[in-house]
Amino acid sequence: MLDGLATALASNGIYWIILASIIAGIVRGFAGFGAGMIFIPVMGIFTDPITTVVALQIMDGIGALPLLKRGIRDGEPRHVARLTASAVLFIPLGIYFLATTQSDIFRWIVSGLIVVLLALMISGWRYTKRLGPAGTFGVGSIAGFMSGFFGLAGPPVIMMYMSGPYRPEVTRANIIIFFFLITIAGFGMLVFRGLMTPERIWLGLILVIPYALATLVGQKIFDPSREALFRATAYVVIVASVVLSLPSWS
Repeated sequence: MLDGLATALASNGIYWIILASIIAGIVRGFAGFGAGMIFIPVMGIFTDPITTVVALQIMDGIGALPLLKRGIRDGEPRHVARLTASAVLFIPLGIYFLATTQSDIFRWIVSGLIVVLLALMISGWRYTKRLGPAGTFGVGSIAGFMSGFFGLAGPPVIMMYMSGPYRPEVTRANIIIFFFLITIAGFGMLVFRGLMTPERIWLGLILVIPYALATLVGQKIFDPSREALFRATAYVVIVASVVLSLPSWS
């Protein structure tokens, strides 16, 4: 096991990876999401996709725990639990389509739809009534399918909260809870598939402390009264997630 630690510490680009984890943590602590969109492209330069995903799951699953207390206090854990359960149900369907279909055209279509919805959000479009069980299930199922199909669970959930009658602190809190729960589910799937090698586990654990400290910095910066800054940050992260997931980067 200690050999795995030595291998992780000797990873190519380890200092850049740690720096990326710190920046990702600040954004995660402030907005409640967005760590993967910063961390994955940087770490992907130095290592393989599976190692990147495993390290992210460990880093975020453990490192974001300090955010969870405030998330549970400000958010709606039961509502988010139902949302996450529907997402988890549809992740295998997304993986099935990923493995059996020509995905590029569909990915362009989904990315285009997200851009349209984002434009509506920026324009000031809102819905005034909270989504009921059916609407929540629908958003969760889309998020789960997108997670399995091309690794993006966040945009549908983020848009649901940011376009609805939710205060910024509730939006941020619910997103924090959702990503924590979906990360735990993803961690379980990685364990089930036997992808947790000692080197990958140690690399994720090395990043936990700088990432966790950075999330606390981001949380300290967050101010519910500065809704415009919160929304602007969320919009930038959503756009980045769409752009980086486009088939043209494959």
